[in-house]
Amino acid sequence: LEKNPEYRKKLHEAEAQLRAFQRQELSALFQRHMRSKVEVKDAEAQDFFEKNSKRIQTKFHVWQIFYRGKDSQIAEALKDLKGGVPFEKVASRQFPNLPKNIKAPWDLGYLHWSQIPPPWQGIIDRLEIGQVSDVIKGANDRFWVIKLVNKEVDPKITFVPEKERILEI
Repeated sequence: LEKNPEYRKKLHEAEAQLRAFQRQELSALFQRHMRSKVEVKDAEAQDFFEKNSKRIQTKFHVWQIFYRGKDSQIAEALKDLKGGVPFEKVASRQFPNLPKNIKAPWDLGYLHWSQIPPPWQGIIDRLEIGQVSDVIKGANDRFWVIKLVNKEVDPKITFVPEKERILEI
């Protein structure tokens, strides 16, 4: 079995899934432990909301091109985008047999402040509507190019519904 490349590939994939599961469980355990040790007062959470209200009230409609471990492919995608190829055409290359009547998988819809991946923070805020980012590198060999389709400020987003997210952070 050890000499069979197909077996080795499947074994590697299964081990990767196991490691991912272990990381998730360890992360959840660590978060529970930290929550039991930290006490955030309501006044501190309210102060955080007031200092970050513009960011918290802004929702971003984002499209993404995502590759894991394929920095040459993300570089090629960015080159094509800068050369004038439409974002949808470049993004659709990853989904060659996509049915016609479904939502495009690269369309993430509107993302709330707490849904923005850490590598995007600070980048997405500076993008203008319609603008495409450069390559964004994340942990574990993840690469993105994102396009800001729209952004909206929703003044109805207030402290009370966001309090739990703020306390968790």
